[in-house]
Amino acid sequence: MKTNLLSSDKDPMGTAIADYFHHNKADKLRVFSSQFEEDEIPVNQLFRPYDEMPVLVVSLTDAGSRLPPEVRQFLASWFAGGDKTDPPAGAQLRLIPCSTAAQRSLLPGFAVRNIGLITKTGVLQLGRTAIAFAPESFGDPLYEALYGSDFL
Repeated sequence: MKTNLLSSDKDPMGTAIADYFHHNKADKLRVFSSQFEEDEIPVNQLFRPYDEMPVLVVSLTDAGSRLPPEVRQFLASWFAGGDKTDPPAGAQLRLIPCSTAAQRSLLPGFAVRNIGLITKTGVLQLGRTAIAFAPESFGDPLYEALYGSDFL
């Protein structure tokens, strides 16, 4: 397979990620975009373990129609009490602990390398994120997902 690599002056993000991965070097990436305000990302967050990732909790009821059919069917079966041992091919199922005001539970989920949220001003890229699925709607048709690190 032929690959064309960009030089470090044309791909500072890729260079910083490679430096961190290979040499544990690189501190922060400064990100500029017309989609959102300037931001700084600590490079080590791109390599954080699963249990330190922020979580996107998605309502299966509200957002299920946009999932791949095999994932939607698996999750619907999961919440209906069906077989929990055979996730879709290629998907690495995780059980994500979740605390609410009413209870603690385990939600089925998956880790993804990159995901974006559609906002009023464009797409907000979240990067490496854990996605947990909740069986119910969040009670407001404007919200299909909740994002944060304080669900765990």
